[in-house]
Amino acid sequence: AGRLRLFAPSELLTLFGFHAVRPGYQFPPTMRLRTRYKLVGQSVNVHVIAHVLRWLLRDAHDVAA
Repeated sequence: AGRLRLFAPSELLTLFGFHAVRPGYQFPPTMRLRTRYKLVGQSVNVHVIAHVLRWLLRDAHDVAA
């Protein structure tokens, strides 16, 4: 059986679209790996949130009409 591999924090930032906004961003070299995972885990992409809000508001507008 193959072993699972965790995404690296930098890979998660790319997956979440942050490198499209700040190309070349890197964590400070002194930051612990655990801290990097925590920061990425607590982050949100503004573009994703905007899309979700538009979707929710659209549905709320359709129900009210």
